[in-house]
Amino acid sequence: NGGNKGSVYIYLGTAATLNLNEQDYSNEDLWKEVKATQILPEGNNLTDSDSVALGGMVVRNDIRTNVESFINNTQLMAGTLNLSAKEVARIKSFADSTAESSGGSAFGSGQSLAVNGVIATNLILSQANAYITNSNIKQPAI
Repeated sequence: NGGNKGSVYIYLGTAATLNLNEQDYSNEDLWKEVKATQILPEGNNLTDSDSVALGGMVVRNDIRTNVESFINNTQLMAGTLNLSAKEVARIKSFADSTAESSGGSAFGSGQSLAVNGVIATNLILSQANAYITNSNIKQPAI
Protein backbone atom coordinates (compact mmCIF):
# COMPACT_ATOMS: atom_id res chain seq x y z
CA ASN A 1 0.00 0.00 0.00
CA GLY A 2 1.59 3.25 -1.11
CA GLY A 3 5.07 1.77 -1.53
CA ASN A 4 7.20 0.86 -4.51
CA LYS A 5 6.92 -2.77 -5.57
CA GLY A 6 10.11 -4.71 -4.84
CA SER A 7 11.53 -2.04 -2.52
CA VAL A 8 12.89 -2.65 0.97
CA TYR A 9 11.64 -0.45 3.83
CA ILE A 10 12.85 0.27 7.38
CA TYR A 11 10.17 0.68 10.06
CA LEU A 12 10.68 3.91 12.06
CA GLY A 13 7.82 3.55 14.56
CA THR A 14 7.74 2.09 18.03
CA ALA A 15 8.07 -1.65 18.55
CA ALA A 16 4.89 -3.41 17.47
CA THR A 17 3.60 -6.53 15.77
CA LEU A 18 2.52 -5.47 12.27
CA ASN A 19 0.81 -7.12 9.32
CA LEU A 20 3.14 -5.98 6.52
CA ASN A 21 0.43 -6.45 3.87
CA GLU A 22 -1.74 -3.82 5.57
CA GLN A 23 0.88 -1.08 5.99
CA ASP A 24 0.91 2.27 4.17
CA TYR A 25 4.53 2.48 3.05
CA SER A 26 4.02 6.03 1.73
CA ASN A 27 3.74 7.23 5.37
CA GLU A 28 7.23 8.70 5.82
CA ASP A 29 6.70 9.07 9.57
CA LEU A 30 6.66 5.27 9.86
CA TRP A 31 8.54 3.90 6.82
CA LYS A 32 11.79 4.76 5.06
CA GLU A 33 12.67 3.24 1.71
CA VAL A 34 16.17 1.70 1.62
CA LYS A 35 18.14 2.35 -1.55
CA ALA A 36 19.45 -0.73 -3.35
CA THR A 37 23.02 0.49 -2.77
CA GLN A 38 22.47 0.41 1.01
CA ILE A 39 21.12 -3.14 1.32
CA LEU A 40 24.48 -4.99 1.14
CA PRO A 41 27.00 -4.52 3.96
CA GLU A 42 29.92 -2.17 3.38
CA GLY A 43 33.63 -2.94 3.53
CA ASN A 44 33.77 -5.74 0.95
CA ASN A 45 36.18 -3.86 -1.29
CA LEU A 46 39.64 -5.44 -1.69
CA THR A 47 41.61 -2.37 -2.84
CA ASP A 48 42.31 1.01 -1.28
CA SER A 49 39.28 3.26 -1.66
CA ASP A 50 38.73 6.89 -0.87
CA SER A 51 35.23 8.22 -0.31
CA VAL A 52 33.53 11.57 0.03
CA ALA A 53 29.95 12.32 1.04
CA LEU A 54 28.41 15.78 0.98
CA GLY A 55 24.99 16.59 2.34
CA GLY A 56 22.98 19.64 3.09
CA MET A 57 19.52 20.87 3.85
CA VAL A 58 17.87 24.27 4.00
CA VAL A 59 14.48 24.54 5.69
CA ARG A 60 12.36 27.68 5.94
CA ASN A 61 9.05 27.79 7.77
CA ASP A 62 7.15 31.07 7.39
CA ILE A 63 3.83 31.90 9.08
CA ARG A 64 2.16 35.29 8.67
CA THR A 65 -1.20 36.05 10.26
CA ASN A 66 -3.40 39.08 10.75
CA VAL A 67 -6.42 38.91 13.07
CA GLU A 68 -8.91 41.77 13.32
CA SER A 69 -11.98 42.20 15.47
CA PHE A 70 -13.78 45.51 15.02
CA ILE A 71 -16.99 47.50 15.28
CA ASN A 72 -17.51 50.05 12.49
CA ASN A 73 -20.33 52.52 11.71
CA THR A 74 -22.52 51.30 14.55
CA GLN A 75 -24.90 52.87 17.04
CA LEU A 76 -24.82 50.64 20.10
CA MET A 77 -26.20 50.80 23.62
CA ALA A 78 -24.90 48.04 25.85
CA GLY A 79 -24.40 47.44 29.55
CA THR A 80 -21.15 45.64 28.86
CA LEU A 81 -19.09 45.44 25.71
CA ASN A 82 -16.10 43.15 25.26
CA LEU A 83 -14.16 43.33 22.03
CA SER A 84 -10.98 41.32 21.63
CA ALA A 85 -8.74 39.73 19.02
CA LYS A 86 -6.59 36.72 19.80
CA GLU A 87 -3.85 35.29 17.63
CA VAL A 88 -1.84 32.12 18.21
CA ALA A 89 0.85 30.93 15.79
CA ARG A 90 3.07 27.92 16.38
CA ILE A 91 5.71 26.06 14.38
CA LYS A 92 6.72 22.48 15.11
CA SER A 93 9.53 21.49 12.79
CA PHE A 94 12.07 18.69 12.56
CA ALA A 95 15.08 18.75 10.21
CA ASP A 96 16.97 15.48 9.76
CA SER A 97 19.95 15.25 7.41
CA THR A 98 22.77 12.69 7.25
CA ALA A 99 25.98 12.37 5.25
CA GLU A 100 27.86 9.10 5.62
CA SER A 101 31.13 8.14 3.99
CA SER A 102 32.87 4.78 4.20
CA GLY A 103 36.36 4.56 2.71
CA GLY A 104 38.99 1.90 2.95
CA SER A 105 38.70 -1.78 2.18
CA ALA A 106 38.95 -5.21 3.73
CA PHE A 107 42.77 -5.30 3.23
CA GLY A 108 43.82 -1.76 2.35
CA SER A 109 43.26 1.77 3.46
CA GLY A 110 41.58 4.86 2.16
CA GLN A 111 40.54 8.31 3.19
CA SER A 112 36.97 9.07 4.11
CA LEU A 113 35.34 12.48 4.40
CA ALA A 114 31.71 13.24 5.26
CA VAL A 115 30.45 16.82 5.43
CA ASN A 116 26.89 17.79 6.25
CA GLY A 117 25.13 21.01 7.09
CA VAL A 118 21.65 22.06 8.12
CA ILE A 119 20.21 25.56 8.02
CA ALA A 120 16.74 25.94 9.53
CA THR A 121 14.84 29.19 9.99
CA ASN A 122 11.43 29.67 11.52
CA LEU A 123 9.63 32.98 11.04
CA ILE A 124 6.36 34.00 12.66
CA LEU A 125 4.97 37.46 11.91
CA SER A 126 1.64 37.87 13.66
CA GLN A 127 -0.66 40.71 14.47
CA ALA A 128 -3.94 40.96 16.42
CA ASN A 129 -6.03 44.15 16.53
CA ALA A 130 -9.35 44.95 18.21
CA TYR A 131 -10.84 48.39 17.57
CA ILE A 132 -13.96 50.55 17.24
CA THR A 133 -14.24 53.16 14.47
CA ASN A 134 -16.93 55.59 13.30
CA SER A 135 -19.32 54.32 15.97
CA ASN A 136 -21.38 55.70 18.83
CA ILE A 137 -21.21 53.37 21.82
CA LYS A 138 -23.31 54.26 24.89
CA GLN A 139 -23.93 52.66 28.23
CA PRO A 140 -27.48 52.96 29.61
CA ALA A 141 -27.93 55.11 32.72
CA ILE A 142 -28.05 53.14 35.93
